[in-house]
Amino acid sequence: MTDSPAASRRPPLTTRALLTCVAIAVATALLGVPAGWLSAATSASFPPAFLSVAGLMIFPSIVAFRLLTRGGVGLLASGVSGLIGVVAGPFGWGSMAVMMFGAIAEIPFLIGRYRRWSTWRYYFAALLSGLLYTPSIFTAYDYASLALWIQMLSAALPTTSMLVFTWLGVRAADALKRAGVGPQERVGAEEPR
Repeated sequence: MTDSPAASRRPPLTTRALLTCVAIAVATALLGVPAGWLSAATSASFPPAFLSVAGLMIFPSIVAFRLLTRGGVGLLASGVSGLIGVVAGPFGWGSMAVMMFGAIAEIPFLIGRYRRWSTWRYYFAALLSGLLYTPSIFTAYDYASLALWIQMLSAALPTTSMLVFTWLGVRAADALKRAGVGPQERVGAEEPR
């Protein structure tokens, strides 16, 4: 996607944008809740298991940004996804950590004042999220006490997962746009005042 000066002059979130964020969050939760239960069940025997799906935490933000190209939608979509995880997932209120990734994903777009929606910004958000997430995992779960190969795998998985799920999110949002979901640009339409 290219720069969109009209995006900076949009009115506050519309009902359509809010409902789109909720739909993205529910779709992500349909993937994330079972993945959470599976990773919780396998993490005792293989601790880095849940890191392979860590990218699901950034997925709702990426899809919302790519589809709606406006500030705040990533945080909103990830927040709703986190609330669904609180109720249905194995981690309870820990599921709200997904909002942290929604906030981190906002940074590259905020720096561009929500006027620049270049594809590299999505991947920068993923890279930043993965790099910030990795040290917290090592500290919280005492990965330093595990075998070296598990430590190395655990160091690479969060960032790799974030990048893979960002790629999937960009592709999913582009497919949704082609199918007519999200704001449609009309040729010859006037700018709203």
